[in-house]
Amino acid sequence: MGFADGIGGAGLGTAATGDLGERHQFETLLQIRAQVRELEAAYDARHPDKPLSGRLIHVSHYIPFVIRALAEVDYEQKQQERALATDSVAAMAAAARKKRAAREAEKAREEMLASGELHAQQLASDAQRFKRSTSMAAAAAAGASGAAANLRLSMALNGLEGQDMEARLAENQARSQMRAGRRAWMMTPVIDDDDDGDEDGDEDGDVDAEYGAEGNLKDRFTPVSSRRPSHVSLGGNSSRASSFGAGPSGLSAGNIFPPAQEPESNSWTPPDATSLLAAQRPDPVQWVLTPRRGHTALNSGVRSLCKTHHQTFIGWPGDMVYPAQARSDNRTDPSQATDGERSEIEKLLADLDDPTNWAAHTAPVVGAPKDGSGHEPISRVPTPLMNGAEPLSANRKSFASSTNFSGGAAAKSNASIPGAGGASASQRAPAKGKKSVDHTIDCADAVAGEASSDDGQDKGIKYVPVWLDYDTAHGHYEGYCKTVLWPLLHYLVWQDVQTERNASTWDDTNTWAAYVRANEAFAKRIADEYKPGDMVIVHDYHLLLVPKMLRQLVPDAHIALFMHAPFPSSEVFRCLPKRREVIEGMLGADLACFQAFSYSRHFLSSCIRVCGFDASYNSVESYNGHITSISYNPIGIDAEKIAKDSMAPGVKPKIEVIKKMYEGKKIIVGRDKLDIVRGVLQKLQAFQKLLEEFPEWRGKVVLIQVTAPAIHDSPQLERKVSELVSHINSEFGSLSFTPVHHYHQIIERDEYFALLCVADLALITSVRDGMNTTSMEFIICQEQLKKSPLILSEFTGTAGRMRSAIQVNPWNVWGVAKAIDYGLRLSQDERLCRHRQLYDQVTLHTSQTWAATLVKQLAYRLISAEAAHFTPPLDGNSVQQQFKTAGKRLFLLDYDGTLTPIVKRPEDALPSKDLLDALEKLSNDPKNIIYIISGRDQSFLSKHLGHLRNIGFSAEHGCFVKEPGTDEWQNLTLELDMSWMQDIRSMFEYYTERTSGSTIEQKKSSITWHYRNSDPDYGSFQAKECQAHLENLTATNNLAIEVLVGKKNLEVRPLAVNKGEIVKRILWDNTDGEFVLCAGDDKTDEDMFRALVNLGKGSNGDSPLLSATMTTSSSSGTITAKPSNPAVDQLKKKSQEESLLVMSPPTPLNSATPMGSPRIMKLRPEAIFATTVGPSSKKTLAHWHVDSPHRVIGTLQGLAGLSCS
Repeated sequence: MGFADGIGGAGLGTAATGDLGERHQFETLLQIRAQVRELEAAYDARHPDKPLSGRLIHVSHYIPFVIRALAEVDYEQKQQERALATDSVAAMAAAARKKRAAREAEKAREEMLASGELHAQQLASDAQRFKRSTSMAAAAAAGASGAAANLRLSMALNGLEGQDMEARLAENQARSQMRAGRRAWMMTPVIDDDDDGDEDGDEDGDVDAEYGAEGNLKDRFTPVSSRRPSHVSLGGNSSRASSFGAGPSGLSAGNIFPPAQEPESNSWTPPDATSLLAAQRPDPVQWVLTPRRGHTALNSGVRSLCKTHHQTFIGWPGDMVYPAQARSDNRTDPSQATDGERSEIEKLLADLDDPTNWAAHTAPVVGAPKDGSGHEPISRVPTPLMNGAEPLSANRKSFASSTNFSGGAAAKSNASIPGAGGASASQRAPAKGKKSVDHTIDCADAVAGEASSDDGQDKGIKYVPVWLDYDTAHGHYEGYCKTVLWPLLHYLVWQDVQTERNASTWDDTNTWAAYVRANEAFAKRIADEYKPGDMVIVHDYHLLLVPKMLRQLVPDAHIALFMHAPFPSSEVFRCLPKRREVIEGMLGADLACFQAFSYSRHFLSSCIRVCGFDASYNSVESYNGHITSISYNPIGIDAEKIAKDSMAPGVKPKIEVIKKMYEGKKIIVGRDKLDIVRGVLQKLQAFQKLLEEFPEWRGKVVLIQVTAPAIHDSPQLERKVSELVSHINSEFGSLSFTPVHHYHQIIERDEYFALLCVADLALITSVRDGMNTTSMEFIICQEQLKKSPLILSEFTGTAGRMRSAIQVNPWNVWGVAKAIDYGLRLSQDERLCRHRQLYDQVTLHTSQTWAATLVKQLAYRLISAEAAHFTPPLDGNSVQQQFKTAGKRLFLLDYDGTLTPIVKRPEDALPSKDLLDALEKLSNDPKNIIYIISGRDQSFLSKHLGHLRNIGFSAEHGCFVKEPGTDEWQNLTLELDMSWMQDIRSMFEYYTERTSGSTIEQKKSSITWHYRNSDPDYGSFQAKECQAHLENLTATNNLAIEVLVGKKNLEVRPLAVNKGEIVKRILWDNTDGEFVLCAGDDKTDEDMFRALVNLGKGSNGDSPLLSATMTTSSSSGTITAKPSNPAVDQLKKKSQEESLLVMSPPTPLNSATPMGSPRIMKLRPEAIFATTVGPSSKKTLAHWHVDSPHRVIGTLQGLAGLSCS
């Protein structure tokens, strides 16, 4: 273990990332889906008028397809066919030439051996020749007449008598040559290898005719173009096989020989092929969808959600492929598409909402040269594919269920499937001596079991393109996204990304304007597609303004934002000039989710420190009152598909080649994009340090580094990498050994998986990375072979959950070198232990579980206490109607922010003349009972509103009350036990001494600790500690107090004194009221709304009547019935019959005062108007909203019969 010093103790991951670490138990995909269904059902039950629609709208910068013109695809297919045909024939011709040369060499050798015997035999044969000549001549003369007779008889029997046999033979030879020409590129050899040719002919003539001028064997039957038959063949017309190789009048590149002349016959005639083609001709689809590189995990996750939800995917089309070769169409940008082309593309993408359209089909290539029948050729349109995801299919079988991943009945038991409660790493560890493949069987079989248990047909995905003009599209992506946001999110300041290209500066208003325009276009497109109840998921940093923009267009939209990229610390993020706009845009979402816990923590810190928003440990409240929940959910990979691809037929031969090439060497593999944050330079420096400090590895270890070109090439970085590779190879290499093999290219997928499978160590040294799929794919590939260790940078997004990797700081070159040496020396047992733990992390939390968990997090957010209520505007007509019909009316009104605007100086919040006139007229009506319930003290309320004698007042949040028509204030706190105040103050003083900038505010009935002027993070931390101590003190001493968490403060007050209790006392004394208008604007007013919401119907199982007839055992928690109370039973019966509201009694001020019994009210739910002042998305218990105090005053004026000014 000594080698692990400096790399995390025993070589395990540390808490340096700030993440919560790897999980040892995971919920299965089936469990998560069941939870999503439960949450959605709970939401629908709470909002029967606005249920969830069961549809997800994903919004990403790109749609996952490259849109290609069918004509161009068809042209490329024909070119490939021609190239393959030519290569095939050339290969066969070369083989034939080789065999012919071998035969001729053998013939020459035999002639040389026979030449010595020929001379000796010549002398002996001359002596006998004369003797035999006489007898042979006689025999020939006798048999000639008999042979001629037999030949004439045979020709007569076969119908050939009188024909020219030489002409017939020549015709047969020509027909054979024609057949060879048509089929040579397929399976039939071009030349008959067993034919020795004309051995006795003139050799010079044969060479000229057969080999050509340079002595090379001529290929007489090489096709000049593809001869593959048509995919659609009707009536024997093969001229439909090609699109652009068609010749005149029925000849095409698919048939270079003229059709045979049909013999005249009076027999049956087949139907007209032209009419048959027209009847079965497919629709003219002129665009093809092929996979776009990247986003494999996202695509796989979206694909898996087709089991449970309908989905819409909105994105920019990206660079399109027009028919440049086929029709010389040199357009490249989607903004250049015509309106007609856009309509075709939109229809093609929208039709994928039907799963049956995810299938290959044929279509005519419109505009291609027509065949002899006057039709365009038919071409094949391939199946739409998303990179990294399987195509949709109604009856697609899971890979795991159709391969030897199946482990039998035992493997499918609850012991191997993490179904009930999940499986821990220790539970799943194989027994000693057990084959490692057993674990793969169990895990994959669990996936197969989940997939097969859902027999529902996959739902389709509707794709919707967002059309942007050229300047907006490229100014958005290549401009602001790639030169401003991407460097910032990866901890790069502007000078770090000023490469040789002309990059825009961070304060470039043109790129910011393009970013805003692009986000606006996306938001409008979403609003067009949005239907009530849809859940919108916005992906990544390209669209950070969309949540707020969409919220303005669709106030009640359910929005989640998932950041695939890292999020930097607040000290880096504050460098962004448009920081506030970006943060406010993100806070338009209901849920902001990140790859890692540390990223979510950085975002919260930026909201607090940079923008000054109020935040808790998992939520942020924006200025308009909207609450955004903050969470994290690391993305995974499609482990099942990666396992399948790693065992593809093309992988194993490449594995064998690599093994043979580096036989006897330890192989270290690295695969990264060549950009500054991937740490390629740091990796090479560490490898150099390894060879310097550990000379025993020289000549025994190689580094195979593959660097894929980045979106923006950096010649400077590429030059540095090349120079460092050359330096290492020159210093530590030789003529027979090269320590570093650097491939700056995109390698084939089979080669990539072969490298991961054969590696003795994977080395990932990213200096910043949101998600690193290579690390997880390496673990999957290693399952079948070596179980090799993984060295992983602690700055990757996956480091938090892959603690069993050897985690390193890539900036510590010596530490990485030691980690490489340590990893190469690991014992077999330790390698297996590390691999097993990493394999659990990768296979039990996949891209499918990530996607389902993200939906679950959003659904939970929608039903949580922080969910926005989306209150409608106050209905003035309904208020007027209920007001006129009510016999007794109650007005319960806050003051600051409700009847007067919020001002900087509280003493300047004076009532307006319109307000005073409306209150005076309403208070003079004996049917109206009006209370001003405020946090102000008695003196202020008496000074400015005391002349309105018919109005009641509650000051200091319910501590003091003045009834209507009286001048005396009642101090409710006199009846309370306030002995707790000194203990609470002592605790607040303790935290004030330790928290710079904090203060204490003490009132008659409450005490508050403020930390607004403290360090935001430290003040929040201290507040949590203080709150925990207060709650512990309250529970231990059974104090009748409550702790309120406010905006940068903690307030402690008696349970029986708050605005909610005042409202309950007013309602208790006025149960005959038939109309209630309650208005407020801040958190303390939520107590009033809560009191109104808790008014229950008699038929409600949670009503006060139920609590009056039931009791709960404190020891066992069981619920039992109280002894029958005739009065309560009568109330319950009456409330059920008349569907009236019931209220429980207010909390007694003195614990010695007995609790009263519930009362039935005359009030009905439709006559309660709990109204908050603020936006519709404000978190509130109110049922209505108005946007300003002016609207409240206008409502009062309308009820008083006064004209609004």
